[in-house]
Amino acid sequence: MTAFDRAWDLVKAPIVYHGGSKLEGELREPVFMTSDKEGAEWYAGERGGDNPEIQTINLAPFKKPAKIKDMQNIAREMGFETLEDWGEQYDDDVRFEPNYDIVSEHSPYDGTNPMDLIYVPAIREALKERGFDGIMDDDFLENSAIPTFVPLDRSQYKIKESTPYVSWTERLSDDEKRKYIESGFATSEERERWRE
Repeated sequence: MTAFDRAWDLVKAPIVYHGGSKLEGELREPVFMTSDKEGAEWYAGERGGDNPEIQTINLAPFKKPAKIKDMQNIAREMGFETLEDWGEQYDDDVRFEPNYDIVSEHSPYDGTNPMDLIYVPAIREALKERGFDGIMDDDFLENSAIPTFVPLDRSQYKIKESTPYVSWTERLSDDEKRKYIESGFATSEERERWRE
């Protein structure tokens, strides 16, 4: 591959976002990204800790992306899947829900979201062995889904810029903040901070 080819790959790389703690230093795998900036902002606000960031990232296109089903198949083959039985009152389609207890050993999550299988090192290695170079599927947050990309190698992305996350309530004008307080929806922390 020539220098021009490498440069062109960088130019045509999709722009994605990571919301949460700043990606720097020794990174823990996996790194979740999305093309949905609002979804990244949600993650930054909910899971970003004390100094959440929104990072804009150039992501190299995946040549062979895996789906959640691929991870579920690997988990099943490895014996990591258990079935939750919701009882006879449900149709067979929804009665048995897969659960992956192994996820809680490698992440803060309980294993009910199959996308979280990517936290399990053995799953990541099995994906690589089968020729996959990333995960590309929808991940669910609250009442919607966002497109999610999880590269399996750090060489697949480059951080373009990083900006501190500011919640939508902090971007309100003084008049909008007053109305928000009056509506009763502002948290006690927001009311106290805005009255200072």
